[in-house]
Amino acid sequence: KLKHECDKKFKNKLFSRIYRIEGKKHKTKFFPKFSNLFRKRSGVDTGEHITQLDKEGEEHLKNKEYKKALKKFTRALYLAEKLSDELIIGHVSHRLGCSYALLDNYILAIQYFERSIKINTNIKNEVKAALSKFNLAGIYWDKEEDKKAGKLFVESFRSFLEFNEIDFSLSAIQSFKMLFNSHSYPKEYQKLTEINNHLLAGRVLQDTEKKAIIQEIESWL
Repeated sequence: KLKHECDKKFKNKLFSRIYRIEGKKHKTKFFPKFSNLFRKRSGVDTGEHITQLDKEGEEHLKNKEYKKALKKFTRALYLAEKLSDELIIGHVSHRLGCSYALLDNYILAIQYFERSIKINTNIKNEVKAALSKFNLAGIYWDKEEDKKAGKLFVESFRSFLEFNEIDFSLSAIQSFKMLFNSHSYPKEYQKLTEINNHLLAGRVLQDTEKKAIIQEIESWL
């Protein structure tokens, strides 16, 4: 079972990795997609406004201006809720979860991540739901609620593998390696390193391999 060695340095490493990789993917993959969806689904004026708020909020997160980011995403959520559009609400709820987590307001971060998970699961936006689960797992780990954290880590990692999200899968593995460090868990750490190297090499894992990996990690928790 996991030993709790979670100090502030560990926590900062875990969260910085989660949000850094997400921000990179958001700009290169998700942001253009959502910009177009906002315009098409919301009308040009409202869509442009939500898109701009989302973009500005992301920039504030990048610059560690978390309270400013919170204001942008809160306004974006207000506009999204007026449209009653679950795709946009799920997206912005996730961003609010990130903002509150980075401000150490775990109560509200949990609420928004759970909302994002529920909405995105309902509309079959599995990758976004998995991102919220992954971030939520980091919060529960920091709160020393290991059972909840482990379950969410595994669920999110399963989705990343299933949908061949390599960057997110690698990020998850690096977080697992911080949990299962080489000193206390040499066998687990070595296994994670092997998986990491396979993904970095561009090797496509078969479904049976993915299932075996998930089962093995579950056995560690």
